[in-house]
Formats: sequence, C-alpha cells, structure tokens
Amino acid sequence: MARLVRQAAACLAEGSRLILVDDFLTDKDEGAALAALWKMRFAEGWHLSNLTTIDTLASIASEAGLRLVRRTL
Repeated sequence: MARLVRQAAACLAEGSRLILVDDFLTDKDEGAALAALWKMRFAEGWHLSNLTTIDTLASIASEAGLRLVRRTL
C-alpha cells in the first residue's frame, strides 16, 4: 500500500486528489487471529492483496506528502 501511495503522490499534479474506495479494517480487526484468517482468504487474488486501517493509510499518505481530506467511516 505504501508503494502505491508514494507512486500516486509522485504522479499527481499539485491540487489534485487521489480517491481510494476500498475495504478497510477497523481498529477492532487488527491482531485478531480469526480476522487474520478471513482477511487472507478475502484478499486472495487482489492486485493489492492487503487490508489496512484508514488511520494507517492516512499515515502512509502523509509520509508521501498527501493528506486525508474526508473520511466516510
């Protein structure tokens, strides 16, 4: 996910927006063994085979020079 966000940030013109619509984990999902198993099964075959929390994505985006404008969850 971090690589994708860094590459997108490098390609965006100043003032552009990157819109991510995806499935995200909640803080309750992190670390739970059963959730980890279902996450792995759910992600099989994805181009980006991972799930992350919105807070983690916001941190990754910030490191790439982007900022979270709106959170819908």
